Amino acid sequence: MGGLDWRFFAAGGLSAAWSHGYTTPIDVVKTRLQVSGANPELFNYTGPVDCLLKLLKAEGPLALLAGCTGRLMRSAARRAGREGRS
Repeated sequence: MGGLDWRFFAAGGLSAAWSHGYTTPIDVVKTRLQVSGANPELFNYTGPVDCLLKLLKAEGPLALLAGCTGRLMRSAARRAGREGRS
């Protein structure tokens, strides 16, 4: 078919940014729980809710977005490239 259409790049990039953006807080809690299991001296959580509450109290709500910028840039670029070839 004829050429590349910028709309495919935009749609791919935006869909990846949206999906990864709203799952980042879940990933932060999951990663903290994994570290807690491997190194209880660093983090001591009894479960996901305990982790979330302690994280919010100690570091504030923005801690749930830790690493979001890099994750969004990587996934948006990857997805835009994949969809842009359609």
